[in-house]
Amino acid sequence: MVQLFDSHAHLLFERMGQPDEVLERALQAGVTHVMTVALGPSPAELMESLQLAATRDNLYVAAGLHPHDAARESETFYDALRAHAQKLSVLGEIGLDYHYDRSPRHVQRKVFIRQLELAHELGLAPMMHIRDAYDDAFSILEDFRHVFRTGIVHCFTAGPAEAERFLDLGFHISFSGIVTFKKATDIQEAAHLVPLNKMLVETDSPFLAPVPHRGKVCEPAYVVHTARFISDLRGISFEELAEATFSNALRLLDRQ
Repeated sequence: MVQLFDSHAHLLFERMGQPDEVLERALQAGVTHVMTVALGPSPAELMESLQLAATRDNLYVAAGLHPHDAARESETFYDALRAHAQKLSVLGEIGLDYHYDRSPRHVQRKVFIRQLELAHELGLAPMMHIRDAYDDAFSILEDFRHVFRTGIVHCFTAGPAEAERFLDLGFHISFSGIVTFKKATDIQEAAHLVPLNKMLVETDSPFLAPVPHRGKVCEPAYVVHTARFISDLRGISFEELAEATFSNALRLLDRQ
């Protein structure tokens, strides 16, 4: 049986609807495993995500303070991450976003470093959101080169050169529905070159629905379209792509 792992979804965002229904549709599509992402600065989403995952073997939880909210950094949230670290699969999404600049850039950098240090403290790999901030991100990550064996670059939106640099740092690269967009040629080039053993697929639900659902509310079931597009792009079978990305995600996220 072909299985897929949606390595990044925001199941508790209001636009998603009822998580039980979303997960059932995913299962019917062959998406048997999902990682839901809880964002700070309040611990509320983290606690609700952990409750949701407690009754499901194949639902994983990540948590972190998004760069958009870096200016709202919360020690209460960090304390919650520490208290529940053994129930988390990765720490994230964390990083830098200079596209929207919703928090000052110097604050984003400070908080990114703080959370990388926290990930190391907790023994968790980082899952990163990097957008239009690659030079600063690489400068920071170079200082952590010998700290993390791996991590995840979530929703990769750059090209082959940036992909190579992340691979050199040991990170896995996760592709969202953006790779299916007609004009996303740089991302498609990167998806062609990333080794299968370093690739993940995701939806970033409820955002970035892949073709043929572009413009709709995205959900984990749609990761099938992203995986099929990449397999066609690479000239390999859908089954091979699904097996590789599923195994990669399970190896990275399963802390059993």
